[in-house]
Amino acid sequence: MTTEFGESVRLRRVRLGLTVAQVARSTGVPAAFIRALEEGRRDRGAPSPAYDEAWCSLLSRTLDRAEARVDRGLPWDATTSSGSAPDPHRAPPTVAAPGDDTPPSGGVQVAVNPVPSQELRTRLPYAQVRVFAAVCVGTAAALLLVWGAQLARTWWNLPTPVPPPVEVAVRVLRPGPLVVSVDGATVLDGAVTRGERFTWRGRQEVVLDVEDPFAVLVDFDGRDISPRGHRDQPRRMVFLAEGEAR
Repeated sequence: MTTEFGESVRLRRVRLGLTVAQVARSTGVPAAFIRALEEGRRDRGAPSPAYDEAWCSLLSRTLDRAEARVDRGLPWDATTSSGSAPDPHRAPPTVAAPGDDTPPSGGVQVAVNPVPSQELRTRLPYAQVRVFAAVCVGTAAALLLVWGAQLARTWWNLPTPVPPPVEVAVRVLRPGPLVVSVDGATVLDGAVTRGERFTWRGRQEVVLDVEDPFAVLVDFDGRDISPRGHRDQPRRMVFLAEGEAR
């Protein structure tokens, strides 16, 4: 609490005509604490910040009740914190120091239940935090292992890449014999006429046997690879799936 609060407590107490001892008996707050509060001292002797805040709140509520009764013209008994007249045969209450579990003899023990400060929030025990962290780490590791296993399974089961098919296009310029085999199987063996066009596709190879290199135009994978050589000299052309021709 600030110095202004302690000063306001002192002014209200004096205005009500109460002494520090009377306020202490009425609230159960140690008189030394009230004096230190009114003087603006930081070290007021409270066992903990929670006690400090609870005692200050108790003083404020008690003075509020006293001022309310006085304003309405009702009596106020600072000894019992009530508006009734004090009982002369009743012994004054004895305030027990915080932490003292033994009630004093011949008196009434006033228990003070401090209001916990907002700063004293409930926190998880360290052991529970460690268990929670271990569960999170274990779950993440298990997910990583499952993902790694699936990735490895996918990697090892990748299909063998299939080479692109061999595609050979032929346009006949002069009539004559032509022999063509695709992947080892003969697909054409006979005479062709001028202007004919053929396209063969194979997985591994396409082989062309021409009698006259100048009789055909050959296109392989979009490239013009027409046979060259002497006229009427047979020529064999082999086209492979790896994009090679010989």
